[in-house]
Amino acid sequence: MKTFAFIFFLYSFTIATAQNPGFFPRYDNVWLTGYDSYGSSLDWGGTRIDFSSSPPTIIREDRNMDFYVTNASISDINGGLLFYTNANYIANRHNDTLQGGSILNPNPSASQNINPQGVLILPFPEDANSYIVFHSMSTFDPTPYSYQQVYHCLYSKIDMQRDSGLGGVIESNKILLKDTLDYGKLTACKHANGRDWWILVPKWNSANYFTFLLTPSGIESLGKQKVGEAPISNAGQALFSPDGAKYVRYNSVGSLGGYLDIYNFDRCTGVLSNCQNIHLTQVGMPGAAISPNSQYLYLANGLWLHQYDLQSDNILDSEILLGTYDGYLSPANTFFFLLQLAPDGKLYMNSAATVNTMHIVHQPDLPGATCRFEQHGVQLPTLNSLSMPNFPNYRLGPLDGSPCDTLGLDNLPAAHFRWEFWDTLTPLNVSFTDLSIYEPATWQWDFGDGTGSTEKDPEHLYPAPGVYTVCLKVSNGNGADSICYPVTVGVSSEAEVVPAGLEVAVAPNPFQSVLAFSVSGVEAWQRVNVVLRDIAGRTVAQTVWRGSHSDWQLEHLPRGVYMYELRTDDGRRAVGKVVKT
Repeated sequence: MKTFAFIFFLYSFTIATAQNPGFFPRYDNVWLTGYDSYGSSLDWGGTRIDFSSSPPTIIREDRNMDFYVTNASISDINGGLLFYTNANYIANRHNDTLQGGSILNPNPSASQNINPQGVLILPFPEDANSYIVFHSMSTFDPTPYSYQQVYHCLYSKIDMQRDSGLGGVIESNKILLKDTLDYGKLTACKHANGRDWWILVPKWNSANYFTFLLTPSGIESLGKQKVGEAPISNAGQALFSPDGAKYVRYNSVGSLGGYLDIYNFDRCTGVLSNCQNIHLTQVGMPGAAISPNSQYLYLANGLWLHQYDLQSDNILDSEILLGTYDGYLSPANTFFFLLQLAPDGKLYMNSAATVNTMHIVHQPDLPGATCRFEQHGVQLPTLNSLSMPNFPNYRLGPLDGSPCDTLGLDNLPAAHFRWEFWDTLTPLNVSFTDLSIYEPATWQWDFGDGTGSTEKDPEHLYPAPGVYTVCLKVSNGNGADSICYPVTVGVSSEAEVVPAGLEVAVAPNPFQSVLAFSVSGVEAWQRVNVVLRDIAGRTVAQTVWRGSHSDWQLEHLPRGVYMYELRTDDGRRAVGKVVKT
């Protein structure tokens, strides 16, 4: 067994999130996409998606980093952004180059930002100040086909105490592995002890997997394992199911179709088994994700999104076509590409083009059409070119009762939930979705109106508009946890406001797909920001433009009543109401 030792002072602070009831680690809280901010058009610049709220807050921000396919970021355990990378360099939370992070993957012969899942960031076990960045380094290979190949997997270590708390690289571009490796597909899964991390690195055109274990002592190499038949490697994704019981590797190879490999995974030993090699006839840019309940696999193929039941005796026969690309342009084709499970329990999917939308699966734990797949359902304030951040499941606890459950950690549940109004023209009906972690077994809802439910994901019809305090208590054999949120039902906190010197015309109202804004008292160079909120006051869309007029494409929104908030860059603000039919 080979061990990669790190030279650092070991701090006694232990991160054992599975021990802490009521704690919801948020390492994947902030997603970043977009370009740098040097272009003259407002379509350029960065987009920040912050999952501290539900739905997430999506804003435009100025920064220097361009994102392409390769993308990773990490927040602290409470959700505050720490640093991020595009595989070329690392930036800190102030958008400056991280100390010592100016060069990642030091090989100028090839583009380093084109590998899906080409970077993976993990918190270092039992060291609250340290993080490990695993990254694939590409090399231009002139023979035999003159294309890029991955011959190295590297790692770098970050100490967040450096540079006055902004962080710094203390070990840079260290060689983890030298071999002919698959494009990116770096992913990880919590060890069954609830503390350590398994990392699998697939070999190119091979059923061999290099296996590593990240522990408080460093990175241990457990060699390679070979399971099943060799696929043909190309672009794609690899991932563990959220419960850690499955590992999926998906490659799409042009006209040859897709190569889907599904394995059982042993979280104690890191061993893959029971491989199912499935050949798919669909062609197109590939993406993959698994539902929070670990039952449903979602595969994207450019023009199609399919769902498969991982619990079926015949996974291929369980295939359901969820959607075919509808031809929407924003401004390019919004084809289907990479998928990522988010902290809000939804699946987000980018496009294999430069566009300002994402697709979304609202209820991925449900089969077929009930999963609510929505094309171009997320509006981005800036253009995004094929980029999707890569995150493992940071919220997986120990495998209680297993032979390697040796650290005394328990799955003490942590309560969390979200809510939606699927039809805002009937705004008293609210759908609740449980997001609790660490294996809750029972659910007790208090809807704040004297009624409740023991269902996991209930719907509730309120008797009247108002603000209700909704509480969820979850429990299992190890303990219980509760959380409460104020839920606004059937009312909006905003009154219509139009300041002097700023006239806003919105037409048509009611509208079906396009909402046209005309704003007087605004110069051609001035920037106008508009946020659209539902009746509960939650942001559902936002846009920005310069000048007095803009047409806003909003056909993806469900029918209902919405409030807009318009702000000019000189501080003037207007608020009004629109209806979508």
